[in-house]
Amino acid sequence: MKNLINQSINLFNKWADQDTAPDYLIIGIRTVGTAIVGFGLARIGFELFTNPSAFDSVGGIIASSFIVLRQKISTRGGGIEIDLEPYGYEGERMTAYQNYLGGGMLGRIQNDCTIDDWNDDSELQSIAEDLSRHFHSLTRHDWDEWEDESFEQNQNKLTSAY
Repeated sequence: MKNLINQSINLFNKWADQDTAPDYLIIGIRTVGTAIVGFGLARIGFELFTNPSAFDSVGGIIASSFIVLRQKISTRGGGIEIDLEPYGYEGERMTAYQNYLGGGMLGRIQNDCTIDDWNDDSELQSIAEDLSRHFHSLTRHDWDEWEDESFEQNQNKLTSAY
C-alpha cells in the first residue's frame, strides 16, 4: 500500500512539473492527497493509542498473523481454529468458539488448545486472548441490538444457555 501511495505521489509530481497541467488542478490534487494521507495517519494513530493490543510489533493488525485452519461463523455462534506452528508449537492448534444463548445473543467466547495444561502458559494465554478478540470482531453483526457490545461485555456473559 505504501509503495502504491509513493508511486502515485511520484506520478502526480512528474505531471505537475510539466506545463500541460493547470495550476488549480495540481493544487487541488496535492491538497486532497495530503488530506487523505493525513486522515489515514490520524486514524492509525487513534487506533494505536486507543487499542494498542490490536497491533503487533511491526504495526500490523494481529488478526492478520493467524493461520486459519477452519472457520465457521454464523449468527448462532461458531468457531475458528488456528495453527500454532508460527508461535513455535509444531503440529499444535488453538480454537476460539462461541455458543448461542437464544434471542439473538451469543455467549462468552471460549478457547481450547491441543496442548495439555495450556492455561498455565502465559504465551498461549496471550494468543488465546488475541484469537478471542479477533473472533469477536468476526461475529459482530450490525443489524441487531447486540452490535455495539464490546469484547469485555461479551465475556461477562454465560458460555451456554444450558
